Amino acid sequence: MQDVASISATSKPFFEKPLAFKGLPRFDLNPTFFVKHDILIGWTTTQSREDALQLARGMTENRLAACVQVDGPISSVYRWEGKVETSEEWRIAVKFSKDRAKELKGWLIENHPYDEPQWLAVAADEASSSYAAWVNEETRP
Repeated sequence: MQDVASISATSKPFFEKPLAFKGLPRFDLNPTFFVKHDILIGWTTTQSREDALQLARGMTENRLAACVQVDGPISSVYRWEGKVETSEEWRIAVKFSKDRAKELKGWLIENHPYDEPQWLAVAADEASSSYAAWVNEETRP
């Protein structure tokens, strides 16, 4: 194993190497690397991992989302029908194009197992150009 003292001063750290994403053109870390795009990130929750994965797969298969991540279990504390409740849930994070927002919301409301599903979405202030291009490509109808 190489020790720190033997690393040459001319060695490049790993982050200076050219990066590529899913066959898209390479990008470098320069001032135009992070630019504004119409990429949104949305969140919802379900009561089971199976429900979360089913929603994640459905959104992705229907090209409504480019990437969906499921994590949990998490603990949620909320008011429902006049009572404070605590439950175990699974969080779903969705990356999608702004062009698909209305369709995604409609699909989610129709397919979500909750009577009143949480749906929150915010704009990604910045995204790498290649990632944004990938999101837009994967969410084309």
